[in-house]
Parts: sequence; C-alpha cells; structure tokens
Amino acid sequence: MRRLSALLFLTAAFPFFALAETWLVIPFSNLSGKPTLDWIGESLAESVSEVFTRQDLLVVSRETRKEGESRLALRPNTQWTQASILRLAESLDADFVIFGTFALVPATDPNAMGTLKINAESINVRHLTRGRTFADAAPLEELSALQSHLAWQLLQASGAPAVPTEEQFRLTRINLRVDALEN
Repeated sequence: MRRLSALLFLTAAFPFFALAETWLVIPFSNLSGKPTLDWIGESLAESVSEVFTRQDLLVVSRETRKEGESRLALRPNTQWTQASILRLAESLDADFVIFGTFALVPATDPNAMGTLKINAESINVRHLTRGRTFADAAPLEELSALQSHLAWQLLQASGAPAVPTEEQFRLTRINLRVDALEN
C-alpha cells in the first residue's frame, strides 16, 4: 500500500516524467547508391531531433543511439529492416521511432544539383502501430528548407502540445546552404 501511495504521489508531483514519451530518430537511408551523400541521412535525423528537443519532447541522443547500434551490430549507412529498427527502439526504451529514406534524382540542368526525394514515417513502438507517412521533394539546394518542412510535419503529427503554425515555425528557422550543412 505504501508503494502504491508513493507511486501515486510521484506521478502527481512529476506528471511530465510519468507521462513523457521518448522519441528515437534514425538516420534516413540513402537509396541513391552514392555513399558521398550518406551525410544527408544523418542531417535529416539531427534536424528532426533538434526540433523535437526544442519542443520539450524527450529524444534519444545521437551518442546513445550510436551505442545502441553498436550493441546490436547494426552497420551505419545501410538500410535496416523494420525489425532491426524496432529492436533498436525497444533496446533504447523509445516509445516512438522516426525513420525514412532519401534519394537524389539527377538534374537535367548541369548547373543544378538534382532533386532530393524524402520519405519519412513513424511507428508507435509500444503499440506496434504505424503513424503517418510523409513524402516530400525539392532541389538539393533547398535541403535546409526541406528539412525544416519535414521536421514541422513530423512535429505536428507527434501530438506535441502547442505546435506553432508552419509560418511561425519557419520564422524560427535559419536556412543554411547545402555545403554548410554537409560540413
């Protein structure tokens, strides 16, 4: 009875921690076949993680994720099966996982870098249900804006409280050049 009383007290005193959901964002898989573009997958994951963290959602850190990948012998920069993604999420006690793929479609214009196509989805790890899926495309030169738009869509779908409108959200973001993001 004392334990139940203590648990109820802690839940009432610290409701944020009792009900907090943890998010794991996996680097997006590179489908273009060009290993020199693998950094884009990590950049997409970092962008989404940063937005979720700013919104006061609990996000598994990059270092913790990498330790989990190492423990499960998951090779970086390869496309993992959904079973591997779920196993990693469970081993890191994540309630939700976000992952996806990207591909670069070569441009016909020699002055353009090509079009980046991104697909993202989420899974509720506890209930094994899929969330919404998102697909977006833009010229690679607009990677920063594309990342921001994707992060806002995922944030809106997350059910986080007080999500700003897309216009308000864009005002808080800085669009960086592709070479700056790569570095």
